[in-house]
Amino acid sequence: AGYRQARCLAFNRRGALLATGCHDGSCILWDFDTRAGPTKILNEKEAPGISSAVVAVSWSHNGRRIVTAEEKGRVRMWDVESGTVLYATRFESVSLTVQVNPKDPDVFLACPNQGEPVVINVRDGSQTEIVGSQVPEGTASAAPRNTKGGVELQRNYSACFDSEGGLVYV
Repeated sequence: AGYRQARCLAFNRRGALLATGCHDGSCILWDFDTRAGPTKILNEKEAPGISSAVVAVSWSHNGRRIVTAEEKGRVRMWDVESGTVLYATRFESVSLTVQVNPKDPDVFLACPNQGEPVVINVRDGSQTEIVGSQVPEGTASAAPRNTKGGVELQRNYSACFDSEGGLVYV
């Protein structure tokens, strides 16, 4: 069997492991220390047609977890060692950005293409939207409303944690 087509990638903090999100919904881990080819494939055994391409991937600070986001809106947190899914959710649109909190591997950020960024706590399953519309209109930092034919269009947001994991920058 040949290698799968990669759509996105991310190195772990040390730069020794590379996670590649693939077109078939799997995430392949490569070890650059041993250079032994794929060391692990994260993929649930599902019925054909369920999985969609992985378009974003992020490592936890300790390298024990990976978050993947798929084209069809599914976001999953994986345990790297066991290859099991620790948490899964689905958004109405693709999340092109995911990031594990740098200080808490049980918390990650997802940015759905249509909607506000969401902080997800795996321990209790809570999802907290980071509402970008809280910035008052008319202030210097507020983005103008995006309309077409008088209908307000959905804003797309990008976000990330600060280095301590206590703040989310939108």
